[in-house]
This record gives sequence, C-alpha cells and structure tokens, in this order.
Amino acid sequence: MKKGLFVLLFVSQSAVANWGIEIHLYTQHFVDMEKVDLNEKNYGGGIRYQFSDNWAVLGGVYQNSVSSYEFKCNASVCSWEQASQSSRYLSFERSITESNWYEFGIGFGVADGYDEFINENGVRLTKDSDYQPMAGPYLNIGNDISVKIRYMFSVASLGMQYVF
Repeated sequence: MKKGLFVLLFVSQSAVANWGIEIHLYTQHFVDMEKVDLNEKNYGGGIRYQFSDNWAVLGGVYQNSVSSYEFKCNASVCSWEQASQSSRYLSFERSITESNWYEFGIGFGVADGYDEFINENGVRLTKDSDYQPMAGPYLNIGNDISVKIRYMFSVASLGMQYVF
C-alpha cells in the first residue's frame, strides 16, 4: 500500500498531471432491467485526475438510473412515491488517440448503488451485487471544455468535462 501511494505521489509531481471535473447529464439504456423504471437523467459530478500522458482516474457520484419507490403518507392519503437514489463510481481511462479538439479512449471501473430497488407496487427487487462493472469506449469532443460520450455495456451516457 505504501509503495502504491509513493508511486501516485511521484507521478502527481510530473508535468503531465492535471485535474478536471465531470458533469453527468443523460443516459440511454438499451436493455430493460428487471421490470424497474429507468430514469435517463443521471445528473451528478466527479473529479478527474490525469496522472500520465494517456492515463486518468475518475471518481464521483450521480443519480442512479434505476428508480426506487418508498411508501409515504400525507394526511389521510398514502402512496408509493419515487425516491432518488445515488451511485458512486471509480474508474480509469486510457487515451488511445487525441488531437487538439478530440480524445478517444477506453475506460473501465465500478459503480455502487445497484443492490436493491422497490418498484411502484412495493415489490422489492434485488440483484446479485451492489456493484455494477463499467467498461467501454469514450469520446471527448472539445479541448479544455468538452462534451463526453461513453458507451458502457448496455448504456450510453452524455456529459461534460472541464480540465484545468
């Protein structure tokens, strides 16, 4: 562990190191997930740290695509209401090709918050794991401020990225 921390600190002192922020906006799901309502608005944000010419690490939080419901009562009326769920993620990106106005690469990582959901009828649905693997190509269009398009298994996402 100490050796890995030393390597990270050493790499962070290189001339290549820079920081950025990500803003998550929308997704498009291509496969239905177990009778659960999917939300295509996945607002959130993250931090990006580029530690070499073509490697970066990212981490953040976003609104989970899968909607869950909770039972709420107001005065004399009770109903199942949609509840917002958030997910955290950690991923790595490897730039394959880039120019002054675009960057193409591949990313891989993991997100949490996918273990258990309650549908609008109060039925509890569970998955095998709380963690969802993510992997696939990405494309940044722009320079310091860019539009970011990702494809991860059965979902595509759109966001923005600012590198300072």
